[in-house]
Amino acid sequence: MVPVAELLVRVPHHDQLAEAYAQCRDATERLVFATLLGIVSPGRLPGVVHRVAAMLAKGSPTATSSRGWLERIVFGRPSRTATLAPARRLLAWWQAQDQDRIGTPQADTITAWIDDLVHAGGTPAYLAARVALLVYGCPVLPLDRPLYRVFVRHGWADLPGDADESVPGYLVCAEVSHEQLRALYFGLRLIAERHCRTKAPNCERCALRELLPEAGPLEPEW
Repeated sequence: MVPVAELLVRVPHHDQLAEAYAQCRDATERLVFATLLGIVSPGRLPGVVHRVAAMLAKGSPTATSSRGWLERIVFGRPSRTATLAPARRLLAWWQAQDQDRIGTPQADTITAWIDDLVHAGGTPAYLAARVALLVYGCPVLPLDRPLYRVFVRHGWADLPGDADESVPGYLVCAEVSHEQLRALYFGLRLIAERHCRTKAPNCERCALRELLPEAGPLEPEW
């Protein structure tokens, strides 16, 4: 079981991400923020978010679903090594919706709402959960790769069967406010950046060190 209450106390604030999120001026910019988180560095996020949102405001869904436009804004040029196809699909989905009628999912329908977005737009579950949390203020904790790595190493999630197996995607925490979960999500990403790295964890001075299993961190196979 994930000790959410203890994590809320122990996990540090990710000031850069919190400040970047605070600069989002509307729901569209929060959607772009959620889409590009982990792709663009926290320092560049506000500027990139504003440029992508401006493109969405003036571009047609057809223009902004074409390959390459998002890469040019994010990377400054077309990229052969990184694909932003899931991000493009999510942004195209957003443009095609009447945002005023989408509504905020209720606690008992969050799972169904996320599943609908996954099937409607080909959106990974963790990314749909980011939208639920960061755009609509739903009490969900997205379990993207950085967070899942932290959870696996602490024994709060099962090891994946193989490197290609999809991760659960999110954790519903209806007893916690979305503001707390947003701060927790950003803070856990900071833990992953500084301590719980892909190749080897650096548990020294980590705020979650005391929560590790007695034998030390468990290792994912990816």
